[in-house]
Amino acid sequence: MIGKSYVYALAAAFMSLTIGACYIGDLFFDYSFLGMEMGSERETVHLWGFVSIGLGAVLLSIVMVTMDSNRQMLKQWMVITLFLLCFIQLAPLFLWTFVVLIGEWNAVWVLLIHLLLLVILIGSVRYMRRTLVGS
Repeated sequence: MIGKSYVYALAAAFMSLTIGACYIGDLFFDYSFLGMEMGSERETVHLWGFVSIGLGAVLLSIVMVTMDSNRQMLKQWMVITLFLLCFIQLAPLFLWTFVVLIGEWNAVWVLLIHLLLLVILIGSVRYMRRTLVGS
């Protein structure tokens, strides 16, 4: 049976891959609040998307390999990857929060997506920490 830490990590990996792809493909995210500056964010947003996809792919790979073996080192790398994914969520969380605060209420759902991913990541770290301490 798959443990909770792996379920959370798999969900986080797939969400990270999906969100990153949406940022790269300019899908679902509206930058009209930038007005005349719209388009200036493209390079930074695409870079963030590629990093999100890369870390999501690394996490997915580590989870798949770790489920078959019980190596402590792989679990530690999984926790490190989870922390990196948590860290990169901070920038979009703060930026989308600011966008909501200036009155762009349609950005709330984007903020909630990043918040949900952060909660899943924290849950995965929490359960993985228990697994590491217990073994």
